[in-house]
Amino acid sequence: RQPVLWEHLPHSEDEEQRASWQARQVWYAENGFDVGINLFVTRDEPDGSVNPARLRKVAEFVRSLCA
Repeated sequence: RQPVLWEHLPHSEDEEQRASWQARQVWYAENGFDVGINLFVTRDEPDGSVNPARLRKVAEFVRSLCA
């Protein structure tokens, strides 16, 4: 079985957070994690809110991969 990761990103204009995310993306790619296959990424809406329906959909899909 292959590990599955789900990362939720805050909406941010902060350059340090963006750089951190870019570094994690490189690490993920180097370690066999591909978006939509075994790496899932969700983000806050531009106003900082979350979309519960979207998060629930991703959670259900990720859970189905781990069952």
